[in-house]
Amino acid sequence: MSAEKVVEKILADAKTQAEKIKAEAEGKVKQADERTAAQLADFDKETAELEKKAFEEAKSRVLATARMDIAKQSLRTRKTLIDEVFVRAGDEIKNMNDADYVQLMKKLLLACVETGDEEIVTGKKETRLGTDFLSEVNSQLGDKGNLTFAGNKADIEAGFILSRGKVRANVSLEVLLGQIREELETEIAKELFS
Repeated sequence: MSAEKVVEKILADAKTQAEKIKAEAEGKVKQADERTAAQLADFDKETAELEKKAFEEAKSRVLATARMDIAKQSLRTRKTLIDEVFVRAGDEIKNMNDADYVQLMKKLLLACVETGDEEIVTGKKETRLGTDFLSEVNSQLGDKGNLTFAGNKADIEAGFILSRGKVRANVSLEVLLGQIREELETEIAKELFS
């Protein structure tokens, strides 16, 4: 074999070997690309799941905050409405016509009397509860009717304080409305938080 043919054969073998190496390399690159594509697909799937989970958590937090804000606003609104209702109720009681006011006070007083010898402390500006009122109440109490007006006046707008020694029953408008309000607010709190 001539030198030329030997060189040609070496070149041909080298070329075949190079193509084989190139084919193997391309196969390995293709496998690496496939593995990388699979890993990227897994990564994309995992990222999508994490994004979805993060979105759901953020959504839950936003909804919880919104619900809390709505509950707070509802509570503020209800409190404002209750304030207005109790101011109006107090005004209506204070501005009742004399006959209705006296009847209301009689009922309250008769319900509070224990011994019949208590003193009635009225407000500093009270003009509707006088001697006629006291006579009617004592008359309705019968033998137990020895109520008197106290010499001192209380700092209340309407109603009275029934006093016997150190025992006092405060039936002032402020206390009565306060008790009713407390009961109402308890009902509202149960409704809101149950």
